[in-house]
Amino acid sequence: MVKDYGELEVAQLFKLLHIDRYAHLVQENKTEAGRDSSNVLFVTRQNDWIQLMDNWGYTFWHDEKIREDMEQLFKSYELFQFSLFIQGTK
Repeated sequence: MVKDYGELEVAQLFKLLHIDRYAHLVQENKTEAGRDSSNVLFVTRQNDWIQLMDNWGYTFWHDEKIREDMEQLFKSYELFQFSLFIQGTK
């Protein structure tokens, strides 16, 4: 999550993080949002925050360079990063 006070467009954020190689798409039909999503990042805006969510292949999480690029972004914007572990049931 990046707190940008509404300053950034998604394409600008992707360039700052050097992740413009990922596709981004505004999808109106929420039921179709997860299909064929191996090379996309899910992006939402909530007030002053842009939220990025990884795809089902965890491509963003496993991108080694992204941590360096996030450090650079942290110099100009507030960042909040977290991950979830969901344990399956038997």
